[in-house]
Formats: sequence, C-alpha cells, structure tokens
Amino acid sequence: MVIGCLGLYFDRTTLPPEGVDVALYRTVYRADVREHDNFAYDLVIFGDILEHMTLEEAKAVFDKIRPIANTVIVSIPIGKWPQDAVENNPHEAHVKDDWSDEEVKATFGEPTWSRIEQEVGIYVWSKYPISVEPDAIPKVI
Repeated sequence: MVIGCLGLYFDRTTLPPEGVDVALYRTVYRADVREHDNFAYDLVIFGDILEHMTLEEAKAVFDKIRPIANTVIVSIPIGKWPQDAVENNPHEAHVKDDWSDEEVKATFGEPTWSRIEQEVGIYVWSKYPISVEPDAIPKVI
C-alpha cells in the first residue's frame, strides 16, 4: 500500500513544519497539490485542504486524483468558515469558505460514504466496497 502525503498550505520556506518527523514517511514532497502530478497512491487524504483554493482549483485537483487513487478521503468545513493567513502564511487563508454538503457532492460526485459532524464534512470515494457500522469510521473491505 502506498499512502500519499502532500501539503498545499505549508509555507514553502519552512516545510516540513516544526515538529513533523519526516522519518515517518518514505517520501515527503515539497509541492503545491495543484501543481503536483504523482498521485499513484492507494489512499489520498485531503484533510482541510480543498477550502484553501477556488472551487475550480479544488475540482481540477480532485478530478486529477480520483481516477488514479484507490480511495480519496476529504475532510472540509461545512458552512461559512472565513479564515485569513495564519502566522504570515497566506496559504492558510480559506479561499472558498462556504462549502455546503450539497455543493461538495455536486462538485466531486456522490461519495461512497459521507457524514457531517460538528460542521465538518467527511467524504470517502473508494473503488472498493466500504463497511460502515453505525457511528463508526468506514472500513475498506
């Protein structure tokens, strides 16, 4: 299994961020996900990434990755969540700060599994069947 780890919003002059042990990863890419082309991974996780770009950029990245990765997980704020640069890092700003559940599904397609918890949408698109027990995290079977 090959798991990808990419960052969009890290300040390019300080990547990897302080406290991140890069020895845990076989490869760490210092890249903007919008410009990166190697997505041959079993699992790609967009954990609070897509709201940092325009809807068109987010869709283009997702559309580039979805046919290649076996499973894509997206975690994204649902509702109005404005955010400016943090600690002088302009990549922390929310460019698209008003995603809705309906808009996520319309933009990226119907997910294999999804849930909204405390204003965060969690979406899974997988080429494999997923087993989900009530109130549990999905498992690829």
